[in-house]
Amino acid sequence: MNTNGLRVFLVAACLAISWPVFASEPPRFTNKDLMDFTKDQRDAYYTGAVISAAHAIALYDQEKGQCFSNWFFENPQKRVTEIEEAVQKHPDHTPSSMILALPQLECGRLTDKEIE
Repeated sequence: MNTNGLRVFLVAACLAISWPVFASEPPRFTNKDLMDFTKDQRDAYYTGAVISAAHAIALYDQEKGQCFSNWFFENPQKRVTEIEEAVQKHPDHTPSSMILALPQLECGRLTDKEIE
C-alpha cells in the first residue's frame, strides 16, 4: 500500500469510527432534567441564567436588560416559585425558554436582535 492509499484508509477508518458521534444530536437539557437538581442547584441555575440573559439583552437594549434583572432580583423568592411552576408544567421544554419568556410579561417582547 502506498502512502496515499494509507492516508485514505486512515481517514476513512477515523470517519467510520467517529460517524456515530457526528450523526447523533447532543442530549437536550430539559426542564425535567433541571428538576432532578437539588433546590440549591436550581436556585443557582436560575440566578445565573437571569444574570446572563439580562446582560446579553442589555447589550442591545439597556432598559429592557435592566428590567429583566429587576424582574428577578426585586423579589427572587416569588420569581423562583413562578419559574418552577412553569418548569413543572412544561417538562419537555428547555429551562432557558422559561427564563426568557416570563420576564417578557412585564418587560415587553424581545426583538430578534436581542435573542440572536
